[in-house]
Amino acid sequence: TPSSTNGTPTLPTDHELVVFLSGGRAPSTGGGWHPDRPNHTGNYAEIFCKGERLGRSYIFSDTGRLLQRTVAREAARKLLKDIARIAVKKSIADTIAEEDPLLGEVVRLILYALEREDKRYWATLPQTLSIARVTCPADIDAFELVIKTARGTVLSKHSISSGIQTKGRIHVYTFRNIVIKAPKSP
Repeated sequence: TPSSTNGTPTLPTDHELVVFLSGGRAPSTGGGWHPDRPNHTGNYAEIFCKGERLGRSYIFSDTGRLLQRTVAREAARKLLKDIARIAVKKSIADTIAEEDPLLGEVVRLILYALEREDKRYWATLPQTLSIARVTCPADIDAFELVIKTARGTVLSKHSISSGIQTKGRIHVYTFRNIVIKAPKSP
């Protein structure tokens, strides 16, 4: 059996490989899916090392569902915030207009010209965030990720031999899986 640095036997299961996986792209802010964007919900990764299956990943977040909940929750808050912001700007412009009507209109024009729409774009985020935490050999320096659909169909295989970060008995790897369909030919 392998030994640790202090001479105590190391069990084959006392090391863990933690793989963080992000797949696909989230839906647009409107919540819709682009027709050429594959759906990653339900996909998972199986992890193999030296021909042995170590385990699989599990989804812990779906940004599409998070987007829907966030939009619903934030709608009322955003409306109140917008009304308050506009009221403050109107009040400032009206106060200035009492002293100088022309300057008041210029300030009103500037304040409203500075209004900006929220342009954050959810589709830059991954659709799913998954994690796999499996026991692994102490000397792991390479492994294979097999990405599968919820029904078990193999989508892709990835040989990983670099980028594994090790701290003590924990080995960590981050994997980004974006599948982009090729454009349809005319």
